[in-house]
Amino acid sequence: MATDEFRILKTTLVAVQVCSSLSLEETTKRINDDLPTGIDSTWTLGDRVSCKGADNPVACAECPVTHKHYVFTC
Repeated sequence: MATDEFRILKTTLVAVQVCSSLSLEETTKRINDDLPTGIDSTWTLGDRVSCKGADNPVACAECPVTHKHYVFTC
């Protein structure tokens, strides 16, 4: 069960997926603080195209009441 307030689930070269109970603003700040992109652009919430048409965020399967899964791209 997801009990952490913020967890990095998956990273690729241009995207990162996180599970978070924090607000979008807090989650965005945390991902940029914890995992800087290393380039001029920062992590921003992915759009429907980058998420292959899926909603972003989506409820966490383990803790749908408190946690969401976000995809960020750079």
